[in-house]
Amino acid sequence: MTFPDSLRVIYEKNPLAEVICQLKFPRILRIDSELPAAFQENIRSEYPNFAQSAVLNLAQLPPDIARLVGLERAIGATSYEFASADGAWKVTLTSEFLALVTSKYRRWEDFKTHLQVPLQALATVYAPAFLSRIGLRYQDVVKRSVLGLHDVPWSELLQSQVLGELIEPWIEVDAIQAVRNLLLRVNEQDDRVQIQHGFATTGQDPEQCYLIDCDFFVEQQTEPRNATATLDRLNKESGKLFRWCIQDRLHAAMEPRNAE
Repeated sequence: MTFPDSLRVIYEKNPLAEVICQLKFPRILRIDSELPAAFQENIRSEYPNFAQSAVLNLAQLPPDIARLVGLERAIGATSYEFASADGAWKVTLTSEFLALVTSKYRRWEDFKTHLQVPLQALATVYAPAFLSRIGLRYQDVVKRSVLGLHDVPWSELLQSQVLGELIEPWIEVDAIQAVRNLLLRVNEQDDRVQIQHGFATTGQDPEQCYLIDCDFFVEQQTEPRNATATLDRLNKESGKLFRWCIQDRLHAAMEPRNAE
């Protein structure tokens, strides 16, 4: 299946809490056995801050909980983190994946620019044979109060296909928890998306928000030089999916402008 085409926009009131790109590859033992000094030199101008830690073992957790905690990680490996000066952009390198995470996503072209430096460093220093999984994850948190929609029910902001039972006002009023999980094939290239959505809160704020967490991925052997083209395709699908999830009132409240 595929989602309907929609105009590409940039929201002035951006609901994105976090965007994650993960590129997995066959394990490279050299990354565990020595400090990634050459890799750091290639990216240090943009990611000067460095931290090292043992990789968290998520193997014993239920799959859904492990996914919420963070990215899949290898047992007994080392995780190296390189962050921008303001901490808004973080690169993580392990013996099995390279990841880029940001809490300040603005537009796709900017994200690709930030990714290009560590991706090129990976190819130059470690030359993985291929990428086994390419993932692009968008976590949108819709907070009604910041959009001037505090008293507007979700049934006027999100599509009925997303809300399910919550489309009924009498159910929405009394609903305490709502979480849904769906795995879909999204196009003829066999790209897939894991969608988790439902009620959420942020930090200590008790306001009920709505999380739309879409993890797009491709699980097939891909040459590193073709990663960007695959990510372009996943990004396009992500924009169509999010627009399909929301109604015009929410779309307008986030103050869209033409991305082109």
